[in-house]
Amino acid sequence: MADRDVAALLRALLQPSEEGARGVYRASVMGTSLAFHRHGTTSTILRVDRLHEEPLAMKVLLPPFQKVPAIAQSARTHFATYGGLVKKGGAADLVDVRGSSERWVLMDFVPGITLAEYLRLPELIRHRATVRGNRESVSILDALTAEVRSAEAVPAARRLVERLGRPPEDMTLDELLGVVRVAWLSADLPRVRGWAESIVTSARQRQLGASSRLLRFEEFGGGLAAGRTKVQLLVDELRTAAKDAPDMVQVVLDSCPEHLDDGSWRYVSLQDLKADLPAGAELMSLATAQRAVRLLWRAERFQEEQPSADLMMVRLNHMAPALFAVLERLRAARAEGQEAGDGTTGFIHADLTPSNLIVAVEESAMKLTVVDFGRNYLHTRSVSGQQGRDALFVAPEVLENESDVESADFYSLGQLLIAAAGAEVVPGGVVPDALYPYTPIIARFCEDLVQVSPEQRLLLYGGAQRADVSIPDLRAVFIHEVDVVQGALTFESSLEKSKPSYLVRRIPRPFAAPVLQARLLRGLQEAVSPGTRTGRDPLLRNARDLMAWSVISAALTVFVGAAATDAVLGLFKIGGGTSPLQWLVARIGEAVGWQEPGWLAHLTHRDFTRDDIPALLVGFSYLLVGSQYYQALFSGTSPLLGAHRSAAGWRSWLAAVVVRVQIFSAPILVGLVVFGDTEWWPQAVVAGQVFVFVCNVAVATFLRATFRAARVAELSTVPSDESQITGWYSFRRWWPSSLVYALVTALVAYFLLTERWQDRDFYTTVVAGLNVVLFYFVKCGLDAPIVRIAITRGCLAAERLRAWHGAPAAGTARGTDALDAPNTIIELPETADLSRRVRTRLLRARLGVRRDA
Repeated sequence: MADRDVAALLRALLQPSEEGARGVYRASVMGTSLAFHRHGTTSTILRVDRLHEEPLAMKVLLPPFQKVPAIAQSARTHFATYGGLVKKGGAADLVDVRGSSERWVLMDFVPGITLAEYLRLPELIRHRATVRGNRESVSILDALTAEVRSAEAVPAARRLVERLGRPPEDMTLDELLGVVRVAWLSADLPRVRGWAESIVTSARQRQLGASSRLLRFEEFGGGLAAGRTKVQLLVDELRTAAKDAPDMVQVVLDSCPEHLDDGSWRYVSLQDLKADLPAGAELMSLATAQRAVRLLWRAERFQEEQPSADLMMVRLNHMAPALFAVLERLRAARAEGQEAGDGTTGFIHADLTPSNLIVAVEESAMKLTVVDFGRNYLHTRSVSGQQGRDALFVAPEVLENESDVESADFYSLGQLLIAAAGAEVVPGGVVPDALYPYTPIIARFCEDLVQVSPEQRLLLYGGAQRADVSIPDLRAVFIHEVDVVQGALTFESSLEKSKPSYLVRRIPRPFAAPVLQARLLRGLQEAVSPGTRTGRDPLLRNARDLMAWSVISAALTVFVGAAATDAVLGLFKIGGGTSPLQWLVARIGEAVGWQEPGWLAHLTHRDFTRDDIPALLVGFSYLLVGSQYYQALFSGTSPLLGAHRSAAGWRSWLAAVVVRVQIFSAPILVGLVVFGDTEWWPQAVVAGQVFVFVCNVAVATFLRATFRAARVAELSTVPSDESQITGWYSFRRWWPSSLVYALVTALVAYFLLTERWQDRDFYTTVVAGLNVVLFYFVKCGLDAPIVRIAITRGCLAAERLRAWHGAPAAGTARGTDALDAPNTIIELPETADLSRRVRTRLLRARLGVRRDA
């Protein structure tokens, strides 16, 4: 407000009529300077600069909304409801409300950017937009602004990143420093410490010696302030690394002022003292450096696509602790309000959106400040207007203007975690597809928070005391699960796993999936707070089962595949006419004085001819497809997830049993050809296709029943329209196609066995080619992540249905397992203590009315 007359007029217009608010207004606003800060949906935020005192923020309602009774009343009582309690410290603060009237709310001024702006920074940078921050913006935003405004910044960064598809030991020091510089342009902004450690580790790996080295930080441009900010943040991280490991890192700052005045560079010296560190520690650090470089490379190279699974875990590791800290602060303030007799609902925020969270980064850790308490009446449709993106984060009961909003902040937390991961936030309590293929554990946690019905939230992680769940326990479990998933993921990202080249590299690595399951199991076995065992125990049991079956599948594949390989090597007389398996058995027998059993001698001394090569080729192809079919689709989840043996529906059991039988079918059938008679390959092919058909039908039946039951129970995490369930339409077509293929192979087998067709080599080549191209690369390879979304969503929905029908509810009998009786009529109890929303939902289920009808 540069014009004094305008500022004076504004002060006069904002004069409150209430006596209490008038005193606060005179003491805090009169005689100060006012400046525009930012705009909101129903208000404008002004900065109130006071002489020798901290500035304040004034939220001024726009004139049309001042006339709305609900909004005016909310503003008038804002101080009485939310004032007087300030919780500071840790990873989250609550803004201190100083006063309020029907026109404005006065609170402490919080410098920084909103979480909404923070989440949009990578998008703004990608499109070379100018980040418009105010003078109080955090230093990260200032540095980014300078970089983005430079015409050459983004192109130069991308050119550099394109060269970084290799480990750090192959890079020069200038390139490593460039990685740190480009880190400011990636989605992983605050992780400077990791980059600093990468530089130090790489320098030690190449034995640069004990002499001091000058490392020059060349700037893209942007002026002195941006250069100082950027370099100083990195220097701070290097100092921290030196403090943590003084025998490894020493930081010396050059004090030459001329290097700081022109803003072009700054010198930092790293002195390597050649610490006696174990080799394992160095290798671990090098692995961390390689992972960091590849993460950045993917973040820039695939920036228009969904984030990879490992990048999502990096983002969650950075932002999730601060988001949980927000709920802890709100609950602490609420508990203090109860002790003071101020009521129990004052500090349920009910509008926990990215625009109401101010971000600051302190020592590379995120800190959030909560502002603007209470409902946004534009979201609740109490006033006319268009809902913005923030409405996606508001709980449905708040949007419907209900009085019971006890768990509304948990819904908002779930949506905030999804946004923090970099996935798309969608309406209606649906967890986005990006979380399902490679991180089902994280999708399961988010599903437990974002259910539309408050009664269905925290069914898995809330335990018996869902209304008073421990937020520190929830935070500990979620962060631990993120760490477990991140530790289990290999250096190949989810984006790379969808490429044909990855499928080729995976052929000699049959134990890749079992290793992943073993890492998950080892991580889940670590002790976490006992308060969340309700949600953890099913995961642990499921992880044990999945790892065991995955190992069995890989072991059988390796055994039969080794026998087939042995047959081929023996056929071509590699090894002096004796096959490797024969040679190995003979050497073992000589060493231990063991007489080779007759059955083993029969297996290891079989004589193959060149006519057997086509049959062995078909056997190899079926081994590949059988292993990939299970490992790519079913090794990460189970229809029996969370089910007790007595509670599992028959469709769940049927699907689980058939999938397990499928593990043995391919190795057994191929083994019959390798160890028995190669002339049996046509019958084995037909039997294998029949097994696949039965498995597809069983799983599709289970998924269809689960999705139908989820619609009856109105689980919001399963889209009401089956066409919106990603991967379900594709998988539904698998069983008809597998039936057709089984019939075709049966016809081919009939003509071959009756000798009406003579060219066996041609048909074996066709069958092997179809197995490798159509089934291994296409269906079980490139299409597997999409199909796995539907399978994982169905398995998680089945677990949630069991928990929902088994959870205690006052005066309510939920009946039998919904999977066994998907069309069961649900009686509405006359005296049940149910909310209006739940009664409406049950009535819809009884009448068969769809949610969108």
